Amino acid sequence: MRLFVSAGAAVIVAAPCLAANTFYTDRSLFNVDARIGSLSEITFDSPDLLGQDLFGETLFGATLTSPNKLLVINAATGVRFPMSASSGEQILSPGGHDTSIENDDLMITFDTARQSAGLDVVFDVSDGLSYVSVTFYDVTGHAIASSGVIPAPTGAPGYQFVGLVSDGPAIAAIVIDESDGTPNDDHIGYDTITFSKIPAPGTLALLGLAGLVSRRRR
Repeated sequence: MRLFVSAGAAVIVAAPCLAANTFYTDRSLFNVDARIGSLSEITFDSPDLLGQDLFGETLFGATLTSPNKLLVINAATGVRFPMSASSGEQILSPGGHDTSIENDDLMITFDTARQSAGLDVVFDVSDGLSYVSVTFYDVTGHAIASSGVIPAPTGAPGYQFVGLVSDGPAIAAIVIDESDGTPNDDHIGYDTITFSKIPAPGTLALLGLAGLVSRRRR
């Protein structure tokens, strides 16, 4: 699904073209529309990553932070319940397997702002009381767009993709805010973080030249 959004608002539009900001819950549509340039993708499938704390680590220009440790765990083991990785068998879990950790928030900060970014949010149970909201920020700290409430998919364990393609301000950071209304916290993890690469200088020059030629022809 494509949602054409502005900060603090979302409207479903049945149209194939892009507006200023396009919010996605369908990864396949995101991959098509975001592929103006090539995409970088972070997964956590390497056996060497299992049990590692990635808090503060920068991967392909994306720095991962959280109120807690960011441990790579086996998704099938999960935390309280088994979870489903969207790629391979491992996911990123705030607090790891520790069931006492209540805050599963995540912040992704890019070294250089990107025009598109998204990730899979992995839930361990669908009880209607555990959900996340995802907000995309520009370099000034202004919220470009927010997802609103995203509950666990029906039939969890499962995962939900959340992404944005911005035709305006580039995305400097993503903040995922997890909320849970139950005493025994449902747990949330993350997988397959995808974002646009920064074009090489030669590519930028070619894009600029193409725009100049286009204007002259008009």
